[in-house]
Amino acid sequence: MNSTSESKATVDGEVAKTDKAMEVTSEPESPIMYKISDSPPLYLTIFFAVQQSLIPIAASIILPLLVAEAACALEDGDFIRKLVSSTLFLSGLTTLLQVLVGVRLPVYQGPSGSYAVPIIALNKMDPSRCDVYSFPEDEDDDDDNVDDDDDDDDDDDDDDDDDDVVDDDDDDDVVVVVVVVVDDDDDDDDDDNDNDADDDLDRNKGGYTNLSILFSDGLNSSSELNVSKVELQANLVDIRVREMMGPLILAGFLHFLIGATGLVGLLLRFIGPVTIVPTILLIGLYIVKPAMTYTGAHWGITALVWVIGLVLSMYLGRYPMPIPVWTRKRGWRIIRYPLHQVFALLISMLIGWAVCGIMTYAGAFPTDPKNVMYKARTDARAEVIRDSGWFYFPHPGQFGSPLFSLSAVVGFTIATVTSILDSIGDYYATAAICRVPPPPAPAVNRGIAVEGLCSLISGTFGVGHATTTFGGNIGAIGMTRVASRNVFVTMSLIYICLGFLAKVSAVFISIPYPVIGGSILISIGVFVGVNLSNLSVIDLSSSRNLSIMGMAIFVGLLVPTWVEKNASAIDTGNSDLNEVISMLLGNPNFFGGFLACFLDNTVPGTKKERGIIAWTNPELQSSTIEFIEGKEVYDLPLPRCVRNWKFMNYVPICPQFRSRAGKAEDIEMTITPKDIK
Repeated sequence: MNSTSESKATVDGEVAKTDKAMEVTSEPESPIMYKISDSPPLYLTIFFAVQQSLIPIAASIILPLLVAEAACALEDGDFIRKLVSSTLFLSGLTTLLQVLVGVRLPVYQGPSGSYAVPIIALNKMDPSRCDVYSFPEDEDDDDDNVDDDDDDDDDDDDDDDDDDVVDDDDDDDVVVVVVVVVDDDDDDDDDDNDNDADDDLDRNKGGYTNLSILFSDGLNSSSELNVSKVELQANLVDIRVREMMGPLILAGFLHFLIGATGLVGLLLRFIGPVTIVPTILLIGLYIVKPAMTYTGAHWGITALVWVIGLVLSMYLGRYPMPIPVWTRKRGWRIIRYPLHQVFALLISMLIGWAVCGIMTYAGAFPTDPKNVMYKARTDARAEVIRDSGWFYFPHPGQFGSPLFSLSAVVGFTIATVTSILDSIGDYYATAAICRVPPPPAPAVNRGIAVEGLCSLISGTFGVGHATTTFGGNIGAIGMTRVASRNVFVTMSLIYICLGFLAKVSAVFISIPYPVIGGSILISIGVFVGVNLSNLSVIDLSSSRNLSIMGMAIFVGLLVPTWVEKNASAIDTGNSDLNEVISMLLGNPNFFGGFLACFLDNTVPGTKKERGIIAWTNPELQSSTIEFIEGKEVYDLPLPRCVRNWKFMNYVPICPQFRSRAGKAEDIEMTITPKDIK
């Protein structure tokens, strides 16, 4: 074995000439190989970016599938393909803006798990919302369009083959059909009776009408309607997607205002780790039931994917993999790198996918689409890949104009606040891993503002969810010791390109359900585990903290479960108010989080005991971290003449804003000796 200087592994291959042709080397002991401001060689930048891009791929597919379920389009492969393409594109765009303009830390912005709860709640509030024949009857339509006493009108209607209302004189067999009408501009030559009927029908939001069908013995097939069931389903999907667009736009605007106005500091005065831990934990617990849709397709393959990922990432994590490499100066050598740990999720999914392919070819899975195990076949959605084009360009309004639902607005607003606090915690975690000082107030404000702006943009695209920082990529920085900002810029460009490649999105959609189920067990488990790391900054020996979190979790599960089983018990006489109350009480984030926040701010306790100091004044925490870069990493790349503008001192997202010492806008709080006891 050579000397230490000769045996250190170097990425660029530059070593002493005395090295042997073949040797086993180890990685350097430095905590960070490439700092935030460093620029690795281009080929290494691409390699590191691809590595980071593969980590959140599975999670980037899971949430769009939940959105598709809420939009009544879980079986619509083309719709899901568009949804995944838009999600990948927006994830790349948000990451690019966040790294260059926002908090300027190496973070990845992916689909926010906080929005899974209101999305799932939309289905649970009305189990029949996806039935094209379950729209409520409109009595006015019957009164306006059916007249049993006027035979002359019936004769006129019989002369027109395009009538939307059928009235029979036979009292024993009356059929009333009101079909969905979608802004037909080509019917200008219809007679007056048809125009009146269309006016009566076209009263639903966004140009769509309610569907009211009274079947009789004379009409029992959807093929006898003026439009097919497929068309009705497509119209229903459009409406359900647009109902999520409006609330997300409003929630994104609120998200942006909280960051742009510096209100983040105000939130942190009342909301700390004691509130966040049970709130995020309830998200993971609430996703259990929807996850069974994927795990239940084949529990054996689900367990296989989960076990392989667990073994590679945890049991074998301490054993770096020997990898042979060759360079011109050194020849062949072996370096040790935890490749299996970094790509544990990807490797486990590929193995599970291969097993599904073998079992599909061997005929182990049923061919009946109604069978629950059919979704384990690799060809269950092969037509999506075959029928999709090579390119697709996501754009605002691709699913139509936004609609607004009061209950959805409430649910998305709660998810926004949760996402903000989750992102702030990730900012501090990223700074610690990258060995830089905690982000100052303007950097945090910019990060939240950019996140909110992109959430608003996501609403216009109709993806049904916002974005937030991913803990998995933060952990990968610690494993790879690569914190370069350029790596994450390249990663964002990769995701933007993936969003344009429709065939790639179609391949992601064809992943068998049990493979997705196994990845959910891993990714959601890590998501919950990262949240539990916030417990390290609070006093776990305090019965106060333990009681508050325990009661919040228990009640946060109890009340939503009761609401789900007794939805009809909530009756205020106003349907809109009923929906709002059902959304609030049925949302574990809100009920559990609100209870934790209320108790944390009313039950006596010091700021140190509550963990508030660790978030608002991290410099007061005892730490042995040696910073390798200063707070200049958070500065915006603005010309000097712009930085000297006086009004910049009053803008919460500008670096100069922090220099106003003692002002309430700063995130740091005034700490008394009593608080840190």
